[in-house]
Amino acid sequence: LIEGLPLYKPLYQALAAYDMNTGEKLWDIPIGETPERIRNHPLLAGVDISTGGTGNSIQMVVGDLLVQTTEDLRGNTEVNENGMPVLNARNKRTGEILARVELPRPGLYGMMSYMHEGKQHIVVQTGSAKRGQPGALVALTLP
Repeated sequence: LIEGLPLYKPLYQALAAYDMNTGEKLWDIPIGETPERIRNHPLLAGVDISTGGTGNSIQMVVGDLLVQTTEDLRGNTEVNENGMPVLNARNKRTGEILARVELPRPGLYGMMSYMHEGKQHIVVQTGSAKRGQPGALVALTLP
């Protein structure tokens, strides 16, 4: 840290994909907004550090999809237009968001996926102690 600022970006959390045959990094993106104490630091005046990678994200691979939750509520590209937590379905090879579903609460811990009667289901653990939202399960079906 220099004067309270981390030296590297993303500051805390990023989502990255690697080719396991070559070790080449295919893509990486920061997850979440930069904390206000860093975003408003005088040494960073005029610097865009809006996505510093401080959000909470849970990931799981389902076939060719990387399914990822986020709890960032500040309206950046990791949430929907209402600023609500979402479940993103990303192309695991490019990181591109292919579909997005709003979640009632931020994702917690992990997810589960299973097939039932020919349909793929995803169950997400949700909740937020810091927001007073008790834990709950959200079940979704892929089309």
